[in-house]
Amino acid sequence: CYYGCMLTRFPYPVTITDDIENPQYMETIIRSLGADPLDWNLKTACCGASAVLNDPETAFNLMAKIMRDADDRGANAMVVTCPMCHMNMDTYQDAFCQKNGIEKRLPIFFITELLGLAMGFSMQDMQINRHFINASNLLKELEWI
Repeated sequence: CYYGCMLTRFPYPVTITDDIENPQYMETIIRSLGADPLDWNLKTACCGASAVLNDPETAFNLMAKIMRDADDRGANAMVVTCPMCHMNMDTYQDAFCQKNGIEKRLPIFFITELLGLAMGFSMQDMQINRHFINASNLLKELEWI
């Protein structure tokens, strides 16, 4: 589960039941779907957000750092809720991995896509087939499709 930097950092006081430094709500949902979420250090780190447009080098370095940590922990995918995190980690993954010598590629899922699959929707229904990093091999291996 990759929360990114914005999901747990509010510009004003907000009462939430999750820990903003070590959030767990996505892990709870993922476990209920039968997956085994990993605990990892950079799950609330910034992916570079829109900096990829005006400072791609900095953004690519941030994304590579996140990818390395996920890989070091043994992740086989990332689950996100933020559209900017999804775009950066999926769309730019080949570019930032090549630039930083990272061989592994991880499918990036919106949590709602996994919920849709669990409810019986197809990859095409959830438009997972439109991702830049192929997710079908992992989903077949896990017997989710």
